[in-house]
Parts: sequence; C-alpha cells; structure tokens
Amino acid sequence: FKRPLLSEYQHEAIDAPSSLLVQEARKDLRNRFPTTQVFINPVGDWSKGLLKDVREQKQLRACWVRGPYKSPYSIAHNFSHLVLTASGIGITPALGVMGQYPGFSRSKILVWLVRDSDMLKFFAPLIKDAHIAVVFYTGKEKLKSSEVRKITSNGNIFIQQSRPASLPGAIGNIIVQFENHLNLSKAKTVEELAIRNRTAWCILYCGGSARIKDDLHQFSKSSRVKFEYEMFDW
Repeated sequence: FKRPLLSEYQHEAIDAPSSLLVQEARKDLRNRFPTTQVFINPVGDWSKGLLKDVREQKQLRACWVRGPYKSPYSIAHNFSHLVLTASGIGITPALGVMGQYPGFSRSKILVWLVRDSDMLKFFAPLIKDAHIAVVFYTGKEKLKSSEVRKITSNGNIFIQQSRPASLPGAIGNIIVQFENHLNLSKAKTVEELAIRNRTAWCILYCGGSARIKDDLHQFSKSSRVKFEYEMFDW
C-alpha cells in the first residue's frame, strides 16, 4: 500500500481485522473487496508521524508489509464457546473472530475494558456480532445517558462505567450463567460445572496489561478453561 515515507524501515504493531468501517464489508470480504483494511492507533512516534503526514497530504511512497503471522486467536475454531477479552485497541482481533463465525456457529462473548470514549463509539456498531458484550468503560469523563443508549442500541451490550471488582470473577459468572441457561443446571461457580462443559470454553485476551493476562491465566489453571493471549507493549 502507499504511505508517507517516514523512515526506510519501521516495525510497527498493526492489527488487520476482517472488519470494515462499512459493515457490509464483513460479508465475504475476500471475494467482494480486493483490499485490506488496517487499523493503526497513533500512539508512538512513527504512527503519530504517519497520521500527521497523511493529514497534510504529503507525497506517498510504497512500502511492504511483512506477514500476516499466525495469531493465538487461530485456535478459536477448536471451541464451542469463546470469551473474547480485550483492553483498548486490543478489540480488533476479537472483531475478526466474531466476523469469522457468524450467527450461532460459536457462542461469542465480548468483555472489553476501554477508557477512550471515541474508540468505544467507533467500534460499537461492530460489537453487535457478539451474543453478549460487557463493556467496562474507565474514561475520566462519564458517558451521558444518551450516549449509553446509542451505544447499547447496537446489540446485547451492557456498559459499566468503572473497572470490574474482579475480571476473572466477572468472566466466571458469565460462563456459569451461560451454562446454566444452556443445560438447565444450577451451578454457582465454574468449578461446579462438568469438566466436559468447561473444556468447551476458551478465553482469548488481546491488550497491553500484564496484570489482566496473569489474572486470566491463573483463572484458566484453576477452572480448566482454555486461555490464550496476544500482548502489545504500548
């Protein structure tokens, strides 16, 4: 693709989910659209310089993209129930998985921690692919009631304007409620669910929080729910 020439060589963390600003692009993207969409969050010197030069319409030069590389999210097809956990821009691979498995071919639960209200509003229309979406919004400025209504109108979306008391606890409660509804069971904790039911679940995390990764890894070990992660160090 074309971009302004900022440096001859640049290694940058880039997510290319199978989603488009126009939602119809999610449908049969490979055959209908001979393009690739790349979301770049301007957080580093190079990406901020890129944004500045694109806005100023400077001369464009060609560059090469190395990859894509296999993602930990590629194991999603092995599981019936997916808990797609993300912080910030880490939501992009979750959107790709939700677009890859439409309808009820997989149970898709999204748990997203985000503090940027613009990012939340931008991605809200794509969250509707999740059967349940739980958003923990931690921005300094609280969302107005009208903003919450507009965001939640995009699907089965619940917004809590604070951090969860325990993220593993919140995910565990979701799994238990989901299983109780599906199997008419009366479990109160994940550990009370049958092993065969627990092993059908997979938690996938993408983000920059080592604490979240470690907490979910520990929860996975104790509950025997599969866990994989993809980290960035922004």
